[in-house]
Amino acid sequence: MLALGRAVSEWRDLKYGPDQSYEEIRDAFVEAYNSLNRPVHDYRPFYTPGVYTVTKELLSKAKKVYDYQQDERIAKKREEDKEKLLDEINEMIDPICEAIRRRIWIEMTPGPQC
Repeated sequence: MLALGRAVSEWRDLKYGPDQSYEEIRDAFVEAYNSLNRPVHDYRPFYTPGVYTVTKELLSKAKKVYDYQQDERIAKKREEDKEKLLDEINEMIDPICEAIRRRIWIEMTPGPQC
């Protein structure tokens, strides 16, 4: 999830040059997206509904940012939308991590014995 957040942020100041090409930024995004997308969908039954829903929303927003970048005409027209999505994605990561931590602690906290 954190790798996807970093990869999505690369679209914010997309500047091609000797350090990073468009293809490198795109490839890093695709790898990070797929690395999160696979387990989210493969292990859906094991996620709490809240974690799954928010993580799925993060993936959806990241995909929109990627889609905007694929068509230069759309990217220029939707620059404001893209920036808003990037901010929303960055703001979603900490709450998702917190929800996951809460779920782990609930499972680890000893409860009444049956």
